[in-house]
Amino acid sequence: MLGCTLESIMASVPSRVLRDMSDNTLQELAYQLRQAQWDKKAFCTYNECTREEAIAKGELGGYVAGELGTHYFFFEPKSSAEFTDDQRQMIFEHTACCFMSGQPCACQLDDDGDGDPCECQMGANNDSYWFQMNIGPNTFRSECDLELIEPKWVRSFKSGDFSVVDKIYNMAQLKECFDFDLNTMGVDNLVKVAAFLQNPVGELTVVKPCGDQEGVAHYTQFIV
Repeated sequence: MLGCTLESIMASVPSRVLRDMSDNTLQELAYQLRQAQWDKKAFCTYNECTREEAIAKGELGGYVAGELGTHYFFFEPKSSAEFTDDQRQMIFEHTACCFMSGQPCACQLDDDGDGDPCECQMGANNDSYWFQMNIGPNTFRSECDLELIEPKWVRSFKSGDFSVVDKIYNMAQLKECFDFDLNTMGVDNLVKVAAFLQNPVGELTVVKPCGDQEGVAHYTQFIV
């Protein structure tokens, strides 16, 4: 408000003023300066996105789950330049740090490797949060388990005291639900199943054998 900047104030502070400060104050000041210098080296940031966008980014796209929230994201450079090979390697090896701080924490790059892990890595080590990069067919199941991918249909089945609810995510899975039952179904159920598979909207209820008794399977579209 007075037209002063921190830079101009620091430039006007004579060394004798610094000498009069306590050792604790000087140590804290030195730490803050080192931290500021390190923070300026941050080279990446992340953006939340859709699954399609994360897949399009290849190895730079993925998802995070846990205490940091559960969502898709991708890394991008803080500048307009592309990532260097070294920067990409650091993202893969220190994903948690890059996500939270834009670069690996200094202690993670310690050549000796004797220091304690940073808070970013500690959270990842104890599964407070975790990351999956380069998503695609091989990660589809884990994405469903985390409810990042919503099911297309829900099947509930009840036979006597037994009941179960399953989520169905694609047409192939929907067809698999009927593969083992077609030979045991009556004509009426077969007609209903065929019509539903041709246009799987709305609801379908069929009676199917379950051991020595019958059960009722109910299929319905999943609607948010």
